[in-house]
Amino acid sequence: MNISSHFPSRKNAFTLVELLTVIAIIGILAAILIPVVGKMRAAGQKTACASNLRQIGTSLSNFAADNRGALPGYEKIKDKDGEFYGLVSSASPQWYAENGKPTRALSSQLSAYLGVNQGSASTGIAKIFVCPSSPTAADAVPAPSYSMASQVMTSAGVLKRPFALNGVRSLRYNEIANPPKAVALFDLDVEGAALIGVTLTASASVPEQSVHGATRNVLYFDGHVAAVAKNINPQEKL
Repeated sequence: MNISSHFPSRKNAFTLVELLTVIAIIGILAAILIPVVGKMRAAGQKTACASNLRQIGTSLSNFAADNRGALPGYEKIKDKDGEFYGLVSSASPQWYAENGKPTRALSSQLSAYLGVNQGSASTGIAKIFVCPSSPTAADAVPAPSYSMASQVMTSAGVLKRPFALNGVRSLRYNEIANPPKAVALFDLDVEGAALIGVTLTASASVPEQSVHGATRNVLYFDGHVAAVAKNINPQEKL
């Protein structure tokens, strides 16, 4: 004899209330985790940017060691237009090689020491010269995102460009009065450029404000990198 149960079977399914509860919990977790993940990503990019600058600082030291203590641009550089002292002049420097030949661009002069290609207008700059937080970092043709310092205090007590431009010689390391306080490169943005007296217009490759929020990464001539508050001119305490 078959005896049927007097109790109805329950299907394994969520009720509407249970489903809404799960959705609410997921929403709360997402609201908590998404900002945390964003902050972690930003912190990682800031760290990678500082690493880029340290490697560039090491390449500057190695370049100087091979060139009697001179910075790029101290000796004449031969390019398609002839031989000149100094690097190219531009608020956002021309960093590329031209027709595969080195130019009077800082990245072009340092590429061999960094083990990277010189880059070109069609391929963009080597990634080490691009901050991971830069607006163009993920582009097929990324743009450089670091600016050269406009002045350092020399051992003679005179303010000069460390990387001279357009026919003027750059400095030697021993001419820099206080390398741990002398700025070499820093994150490029409109507000930061204004702090050192350079006027730029925001564009696809030049952000309006610091890409690292409240600070800006700065490379000094002794090779260390510091995060400097974005409203402070890193060159003002020379």
